[in-house]
Amino acid sequence: MVCAAQTNASIAVGNKPQGIAYDAAMHEVFVANSGDNTVSVISDSTHSVVALVPVGKDPVGVAYDASKSEIFVTNQGDDSISVIADCNNSVAATVNTGLGSKPAVIIYDSGKGELFFTNFGAGSVSVMSDTNNSLVATVPIGTPPYGLTYDSGRNEVFVANAEDNNTLVISDNSNTVVAKHLFVGYYPVGLAYDPVRNEIFVANSADDTVSVMSDSTYEVVATIPVGNQPVGVTYDSVKNQVYITNLADNSVSVISNSSYQVAATVSVGAKPVGITYDTGTGELYVTNNGDNTVSVISDSNITSASPSQNLFSEAIPILLLVTVIVAVLCTVFLALKKRRLIGGAEGRV
Repeated sequence: MVCAAQTNASIAVGNKPQGIAYDAAMHEVFVANSGDNTVSVISDSTHSVVALVPVGKDPVGVAYDASKSEIFVTNQGDDSISVIADCNNSVAATVNTGLGSKPAVIIYDSGKGELFFTNFGAGSVSVMSDTNNSLVATVPIGTPPYGLTYDSGRNEVFVANAEDNNTLVISDNSNTVVAKHLFVGYYPVGLAYDPVRNEIFVANSADDTVSVMSDSTYEVVATIPVGNQPVGVTYDSVKNQVYITNLADNSVSVISNSSYQVAATVSVGAKPVGITYDTGTGELYVTNNGDNTVSVISDSNITSASPSQNLFSEAIPILLLVTVIVAVLCTVFLALKKRRLIGGAEGRV
């Protein structure tokens, strides 16, 4: 049994919102609006937009750097990264990523104080130091890489290669690929790291599943059916749940990391893409690319019965039906057998 839940709020933002990140120091959420070259800043206490920051062309990815109190935004349209100071919500620096690089998804590596971002146009992953905003390495991938996630337990970065239907792993110590051709589902896009179970959750947008990968063996330990065209993934450190945005059916799937089952499905806005978890309020923020809104979901409102209870309760009617059918068949069989015995006895008289 899967329980449905409702959103707490719907916040109007800029045009075509995509990437999103939570700033724990300022208790704000930053949203990249790819259609109007801005970043909306949302207060998590009022659920309202408190600032609109002009950035580069076609911003898509957002990452929060806690050590520098800065927000890093990839601008795919002009091959740059905007660095926003969260103290005044203004652009403090602009970094050139290289002609034709088309930077997309970006994450923060807290162990190294570095930013990793995918270059969709160049088929690579670049590494940038947050000390001086300089590029320190570029890791060739080949096909255009999509999602990224940072595994703090192993100091590794997992990369989704949608067009090859696999993932690869980069060591942040050497900035080299240490594992590749790790097959998951079809067209993997988004990823998130679960530090409790040391696993990577991968959204496979072409087969409507989520693959769960062990970060020690790089093997898939579970495959979970979710909604239609899953793309975004985030981890809830309080509830130990994983949230998946389903682009084609306007929903978010809630996965229990202990049972590997969908515990709830939440209806959100049109074409949900990005998602982030607010540790301060226990809320999920979802960018809806199709209607220019951000949906807010409280993780306290999501409840479901345990999987064992659900399976048992659903099995009871089936067991009763089987019992009745067996009883009827036995009765018919005995009646036929008795009739044959009587007929046989009469024939011998």
